[in-house]
Amino acid sequence: MGTMNGLFIMDEADKTEKFAIATLLEILDPEQNHLFHDKYTETTVDIDLSNCHFFLTANTLETVPPVVVNRCEVVLLDRYRCRRKSSHCAELPGSPFAQQAPDRACGHLL
Repeated sequence: MGTMNGLFIMDEADKTEKFAIATLLEILDPEQNHLFHDKYTETTVDIDLSNCHFFLTANTLETVPPVVVNRCEVVLLDRYRCRRKSSHCAELPGSPFAQQAPDRACGHLL
């Protein structure tokens, strides 16, 4: 059995269905994730996830189960401000926001 040194990204963990929480807890648990078996792929292969890095994103921690939060290092990031959003959009080739003042473009981005 080989070792997987990968990256697992789960977007919007705050919207995870309750039935998926058990699997999420299993892959985040160092005691269990060295012999993870994916029951949905119907294979007999155990996967070593002990060297994987796990990134979970969430818009709010309020709806992420506390047992999941306890197994994670939480890093809080500020939200994009309207001016920053419009400056990113203005940099895109052919963007209609390129010719607008950042404050005017904000109405189109919210």
